[in-house]
Amino acid sequence: MGTPFSELEDVSMELAHHLARSLMQQAAQNQADQEVSEEYEVCPGCSKKVEKVAPRDRPLATRAGEIEWSESKRHCPGMAGLF
Repeated sequence: MGTPFSELEDVSMELAHHLARSLMQQAAQNQADQEVSEEYEVCPGCSKKVEKVAPRDRPLATRAGEIEWSESKRHCPGMAGLF
């Protein structure tokens, strides 16, 4: 008899959502990996040079499901703040 159409549709939709999440995760990470301009290398509060700290994994809800990307962070030793 063959595979019911509803099963084929379920598998197709699952693959489509997986592909969509994968593409969005890659795009979000590519954007996050872009080098920041020099204006973000100094603290906006005290004008001291900031230090790059380990990136933080961040969840992001999309219509295709949740994705995760690593957000770059900077730390100001003078003000003890992250941005």
